[in-house]
Amino acid sequence: MNILIVDDHALFREGLSLLLSKLFPDMVVGDAKDVDGAREALHQSAAWELVLLDLNMPGMDDFKGLRGLKAAFPEIPMAILSMSDSLEDIHAAIHNGAAGYILKSSDHTILEAAITLLIAGHIYVPPHALSILGGGTSRSEQNTVHPTFDCLTSRERQVLAQIMEGHSNKAIARTLGILEGTVKKHAHAVFRKLGVANRIQAANLARKQGFPTA
Repeated sequence: MNILIVDDHALFREGLSLLLSKLFPDMVVGDAKDVDGAREALHQSAAWELVLLDLNMPGMDDFKGLRGLKAAFPEIPMAILSMSDSLEDIHAAIHNGAAGYILKSSDHTILEAAITLLIAGHIYVPPHALSILGGGTSRSEQNTVHPTFDCLTSRERQVLAQIMEGHSNKAIARTLGILEGTVKKHAHAVFRKLGVANRIQAANLARKQGFPTA
């Protein structure tokens, strides 16, 4: 896996590179400080599988930089990195060719899930912005379940389905034949991966995106 980080803040590039290397031990991480540097790096090697672009840096110019890079390297997915959680910014990024939009405030679990989805060919946006995708799950096909749920394990999916039905942890444990403490562990993992705070938010997000109930 080869990822290029493009950001004008050296400390951010270095910190993100270290984190990605820990999350994905086999990953090769490169970096550039602006759009011109990204273009040069992409010209020098055809091995890049994903480019992460800072929204506000030299050369971006209100997505002009993104459009230029996509025109020159259409086969390489490019995602935006930003502190802005504005739906307007997220929509504009996707509209201008971005394969995803990752908040710089995301924790390592969400970052790992987002990178995994992007490398697999899916679109990733923060959970609060899923409505702008119209239910699409990948850059080449349309399904009813958003790819955010692809980051869940089989057991986590089962727990989420039970949560959507309004069942308690005790009832879920009985249904799935596991310990109540194990249910709690899976539920918290679901919340982290979906970027929600509690059962209600998880259930509402899942229903909105067409996740199947139990």
